Amino acid sequence: MASKANEKPEPVHSVNSPKKIRSLSQEGQASSSSHSSTSSWNEEPVTSNMDISTGHMILSYMEDHLKNKDRLDREWEALCAYEAELCATSAATHPPNIKKNRYTDVLPYDHSRVILNELSNVSGSDYINASSIVHLVSEHIWCDDYLVRSFYLKNLRTTETRTVTQFHFISWPDNGVPNSTKALLEFRR
Repeated sequence: MASKANEKPEPVHSVNSPKKIRSLSQEGQASSSSHSSTSSWNEEPVTSNMDISTGHMILSYMEDHLKNKDRLDREWEALCAYEAELCATSAATHPPNIKKNRYTDVLPYDHSRVILNELSNVSGSDYINASSIVHLVSEHIWCDDYLVRSFYLKNLRTTETRTVTQFHFISWPDNGVPNSTKALLEFRR
């Protein structure tokens, strides 16, 4: 692939659509910088992680922080002062049920635990270490190592809806580390 002396070198940046450049030039705007020999026009699509429907809310929040300089400090103090409401775990700590808990520090709350049909004359037979959860949307399984779920949330007061996407890495072993980093790197991508 030897280059010939009379051949023109390929441009550093080529544009597939000359209409865009012409329309900029016709409006009196330069299509390239006066300090550069290459065009500043970029045909690459711009990508953003920001959801367009929530972008205005983020911008409004940031503008409010700029106007109210002490707001962030007040929010931080409120977070530091927050104390979670203590919930009872008496069923989980009942002596016949203690051995049914896989981990001693992961217990279901009494108000949300799954209650089994009790066997006659067997104390604690209605207990399993499980909590009820509301599952509103179907799961999308992309691979065996992780799940991607979408939840649709609706504010009942304002009727505003949002979509929350959860990325859940499920192949991490209990009390250990994965044998390979491949799945985790794919998950990150």
